[in-house]
Amino acid sequence: MLVLVLGFVGLLASVTFFVRDPLPMLSPRVPVAFAPENGIAVRLSVDGGFAFEALVESTETAETPPRLVLRPVGTGGAGIMPDAARLDEGLFLASGQFNAVGRWELGVRHGDTSAAFVFILRE
Repeated sequence: MLVLVLGFVGLLASVTFFVRDPLPMLSPRVPVAFAPENGIAVRLSVDGGFAFEALVESTETAETPPRLVLRPVGTGGAGIMPDAARLDEGLFLASGQFNAVGRWELGVRHGDTSAAFVFILRE
């Protein structure tokens, strides 16, 4: 009986080694703030009609705004390329419209740096 109990406890403890970090969930009431990657941080929010705003903060000193590309993952659907406007030094705002719920990847390229953020858009 002791072997079964210890085996069960060991199985429960080993689950953390097999489960990866969960993807952030974006919904109309829950914005997502992604951890900085390569000096680029993004805060993404969406409203009830799936219009989104992406607030991009970058340490890159490039004069041009960053390029953003939102691609649905695994569906082969069309990507979204919103234009970003400069708000302040290193701070940019982009907006657009999602066309489907599901798993998405946000790619950001600013100057010589780039970052990719994956999330799930839900209703």
